[in-house]
Amino acid sequence: VSTQSTGSQFNFILLEMYCVGKVFRCLPRSGASRSLSSAFNLKPAQNTRTLVTKSRRPIRFSSAEFAPPTPRFSKPGCNPNLNLHGTEVVDKFRWLENLEDTEVGKYIEKENNYTSSFISKISELQGELYKEMENRMPNQEESVPEQIGDYEYFYKYPAGKQFPIFCRKHVKTQEEQVILDQNQESKGHPYFGLGMIKLSHDSKKVLYTCDITGDESYFIRIKDLETGKYLKEEEIQGVVSVEWSSNNDGFFYTVPDKYKRPHQVYFHRLGHPIEQDVLLYSDDDPSVFVDVRLTKDKKFVTINSNTKTTSEVWVMKTELAHAGNNSSSQPILIQKRKPGVQYFIEHASETFFVVTNADDAFNYKIVTVPDSVVLSAAQAGTGNNPILSDAKIFLDHNRKSKIDDVDIFNNHVVIYESSEGSHRIRVINISSQETHFVDLPESTISIQPGANLDFWNFKFRFSYSSPLTPVLCVDT
Repeated sequence: VSTQSTGSQFNFILLEMYCVGKVFRCLPRSGASRSLSSAFNLKPAQNTRTLVTKSRRPIRFSSAEFAPPTPRFSKPGCNPNLNLHGTEVVDKFRWLENLEDTEVGKYIEKENNYTSSFISKISELQGELYKEMENRMPNQEESVPEQIGDYEYFYKYPAGKQFPIFCRKHVKTQEEQVILDQNQESKGHPYFGLGMIKLSHDSKKVLYTCDITGDESYFIRIKDLETGKYLKEEEIQGVVSVEWSSNNDGFFYTVPDKYKRPHQVYFHRLGHPIEQDVLLYSDDDPSVFVDVRLTKDKKFVTINSNTKTTSEVWVMKTELAHAGNNSSSQPILIQKRKPGVQYFIEHASETFFVVTNADDAFNYKIVTVPDSVVLSAAQAGTGNNPILSDAKIFLDHNRKSKIDDVDIFNNHVVIYESSEGSHRIRVINISSQETHFVDLPESTISIQPGANLDFWNFKFRFSYSSPLTPVLCVDT
């Protein structure tokens, strides 16, 4: 609750906080709104503010006792006039931009002291609000499980705990296992933040990154899910993105430069010292951010070197990426960066699927490139062949329909689109090219793709909501 005043005259504020079903009204002093005061049969004293709590116990604020500091609208040498996009604006508080001015700190301190004094009067109300909201929260929340292999994976928030617990349950035996309990991991640390969590492809290990200092610098920990013990690996600091190798014997990871910009990709083999990690890629362009991931079918490592408006993707066969820094394991460039051109890579059925806005496809299109074309470019040894120039159209650009997201499975491509103000989901069979749209229960909805980590699944998951429907999770 904030108020403004000049001298002892409060500006009239009517605040109705429809918070958890209770209405609290901040009433003006007598005379400002006679009809409102009389409606509640309240007669505040002169020069006071009255706040009525749910227990109908009034809390009164004296304007003399809690007078805010006098606003300072100008300062010599500071021009309050601004021209923003052709519009003249007068910013009377522009002098506060100068953080080296000692008066700025003094003024802010006075404002903070005033706020603290004002809020201290309603500590009881704060407690009532907190308890009311807390009582309306479920004791335990649990996500919808997603099956990957022999397990269903989910997370839950136990009653009274701060962090979620990641779990899995065996489909046949229904035996539940804790994968990662952040509440346990955070003990003894003043701060704990989970970066990402990655399950090995054989489901026997889990790798996660965490920050225990609050400076957004993450390091890797690996847990053996069969023994429950952590692997004694050297800590790799500053990890931004990470992916397991296809044979689970190590992982790919990116590290940042001194500006915390991820710029290099390494491969680390489990049980080996960090000094033996293999540098696979490095980009010194300060405008570029580098990340690494596997294609969904786990056949290729992709190194994505992107800016906000451009893309450059390098690929490596996963078995070659493990081999080390030799000619056979060098990344293959799909297409060199071009201003304004973005593209994103996935792989299925011995083919690369590329979502791109190239050739003025501002709503994006999907093209395909056979593995043979990509690998022949690698054998040629150039690494700079215009591979996308040989691409074939899979889904052409449509001026009336925008591609928002794409997911890929063994024999299907799922495309999330926006068309004429509505959202829709298109499914294309890779082999037959047959297309159909998913039947949606409402026309005006918001759609969010699911995780859909299982490449071989015949179903996919998405969630949707509308002004009439809360968020629902759908498998289809």
